[in-house]
Amino acid sequence: MGDFDGRQFSADDPPGTVRWLDFGADNYAGITYNNVPEKDGRRIFIGWMNNWRYAEKTPTAPWRGAMTTPRELTLTQEDGRVFLLAQPVSELTGTRTGGFRLGNERIDSEKIVREKELSGGVFEITAEWEVRSTAGFGIALTNECGQEVVVGLDPAAGRLWIDRSRSGHTDFSKHFPGVHYAPISLKGGRLTAQILVDTCSVEVFASGGRAVMTDLVFPSAPYDQLRLFSRGGPVTVLSLSGWGLGRYRRHNEGEI
Repeated sequence: MGDFDGRQFSADDPPGTVRWLDFGADNYAGITYNNVPEKDGRRIFIGWMNNWRYAEKTPTAPWRGAMTTPRELTLTQEDGRVFLLAQPVSELTGTRTGGFRLGNERIDSEKIVREKELSGGVFEITAEWEVRSTAGFGIALTNECGQEVVVGLDPAAGRLWIDRSRSGHTDFSKHFPGVHYAPISLKGGRLTAQILVDTCSVEVFASGGRAVMTDLVFPSAPYDQLRLFSRGGPVTVLSLSGWGLGRYRRHNEGEI
């Protein structure tokens, strides 16, 4: 972030400061669309969903990687600093199918969620938690093979994380298994998150796009259920909604 006078860029932050747009492992060489209509006015970003450390080794032949979900970039100002936010474009709601909702669920240890919208392994989850202690919590996406990718929050450390160590096929590169972290600050003692799950990807948008993570995963079977969990004390899921994701539908214009 900073100012550009047409010749020189002057950064707001001290030299060496890095502000990540995405804290996951698999969002590379992102670009924004040119010539978005002025009446639209959005800045829309898309990246290559892969990583050069293992791009040629991923178990997906003949293709190598995919593109991220298109994201709208916006600016916000807090405490005198400007931050860049990234959230999925609004058109994504046109791909939703079905829908389910949970509310005010107290999780003392864990709760399994099985819904038909999850059965295809391609779905969207939005959730809001109430954070009253330092207890860790989150969502594990699991399948019939016992594989899982975990999205969690460590309130004491102030960081969001994705653990794909047991997500499926991970042994094609020593750089692939592991846990990735994103710093996060909670507003009003609550955490909100939107999670997009495709056949081999998990994209997380937390706190209104302040903390974003994109990771590839290669499960042997689709993730088709959720495990809500807490560690070190109870946590309340204020709301959780889910949808299957299909082909894009414009309102009253049929299917694309």
